Amino acid sequence: MSRSSREKGKRGELEACEVLARVGIDCRRVTQYANRFGGHKDPDVVCDRMNVWWEVKRVERLNPYAFLDQALTDSRGKKTCAVLMRSSHRPWLLMIRLDDLPRFVEEYQRGNTRIQPAADDSQREAI
Repeated sequence: MSRSSREKGKRGELEACEVLARVGIDCRRVTQYANRFGGHKDPDVVCDRMNVWWEVKRVERLNPYAFLDQALTDSRGKKTCAVLMRSSHRPWLLMIRLDDLPRFVEEYQRGNTRIQPAADDSQREAI
């Protein structure tokens, strides 16, 4: 992999962390070292409060099923897999298997770092 490809991947992962932060998911980029020497693979970004394997792709030609297959293989079935992807001048897309949606939502609710506003008395009475 060329240096420019690695740099583009790094920029994409950092941008993905910013995008996830906007929806209340606090995460950080993981530096990939182990895979170069035949060790285990790490997710591209890690959200400590969510048990989700994040695969980030910042490429011109999107191949979502290949990306999801990579995430499923790399996670070894231990986590819910999510692929965050985009090409230039296009919005970010999130892909998960429909069967994983309930687990993903549960993980999102558990890991959401946004503070929910307290309901005032008038809202409590209406509930």
